[in-house]
Amino acid sequence: MAGTKHTGLFRRQTLAAFLVVFSSELAKSQTCVKKMSCACEMDDKSGYIDLNSVQSSTKPRFRDVQPQDFGPWLYSWNPCGPFSMSQCSNVAACQVSNWDATQSFDIGTQDSVTFNKDLNGNWVLRYLSRDGSKSLDVVLQCTQGNDDLTVYGELATNDYQFTLSSLHSCVKEGPWPGLAGSISFGSVLCIIFFPALFLYCVGGVAFNKIVRGQSGRDLVPNAYFWSELPGVIKDGYRFATSPCRSPQARDASYDKI
Repeated sequence: MAGTKHTGLFRRQTLAAFLVVFSSELAKSQTCVKKMSCACEMDDKSGYIDLNSVQSSTKPRFRDVQPQDFGPWLYSWNPCGPFSMSQCSNVAACQVSNWDATQSFDIGTQDSVTFNKDLNGNWVLRYLSRDGSKSLDVVLQCTQGNDDLTVYGELATNDYQFTLSSLHSCVKEGPWPGLAGSISFGSVLCIIFFPALFLYCVGGVAFNKIVRGQSGRDLVPNAYFWSELPGVIKDGYRFATSPCRSPQARDASYDKI
C-alpha cells in the first residue's frame, strides 16, 4: 500500500512539473504578429499590444531625451508615425548631437520594426536604420503610471536601447480591435463630422442645382435656416443671460410698448 501511495504521489508531481515546463515553453514560443508599426496581436489572438494612444501624429512623442549616462547625444522617438527632424527624414527614432543639431543619425524606421520577447519576458520593439547599420530596441515595461521613456543610449557600437514604461506597454486581453479601438471618442466624432459636413454641402448644392434648378445663393443647402441662425443664437443668448443683467439693461434690449 505504501508503495502504491508513493507511486501515485510521484506521478502527480511529475505531471505538475511537466505542466509547468510546458506552460513556460508555450509562453516563450508565443509570437506577436505585427498589425502596424506600433501594434501587434498574439498568434493565438489571446492578447495584443497597441501603442497608438502613446504616439504623436507629426512629431516625436518623446523629443530630445537625455540618456542615462548624460552623453553628448539626445534621442527622439515616436511609436507609430514617422517624423523628420534635423538630418533624420521619415524615421521612428533619431539621434541628435547635443552640441550641433546638424549632426543627427537615423537609428530606426517605422517599417523595419519587429516584435520580440527578451530573456525577462518583456516585449521589445526592434528597429533598424534605413541603411541597416544601426539598431534600436525599445523594451516595453508594463506600469500603471504616465508614459515615460528611459533612454540608455548606445550600449554597444550602433546598438541602442530605450525602455517605455506605460500602461499601454501592457498586453491587453482578446484580439486586436483595430484602429477603431485605439483612438479616442473625440477623434471618432471628428472622423464622422467632417466627412458628413462635406457630403451635406456638396450633396445639397448638387441637389439644388440639378433637381430644383436653383442658382446663386439659393444653391446653399437650407440657405434661409443658415441666414437666420446667427440672429436666433443672439436672441437665445440675450434671453438666457437676461436674469444676470440689470433692469435698465433688460429694458434697453427691447422696444417699449
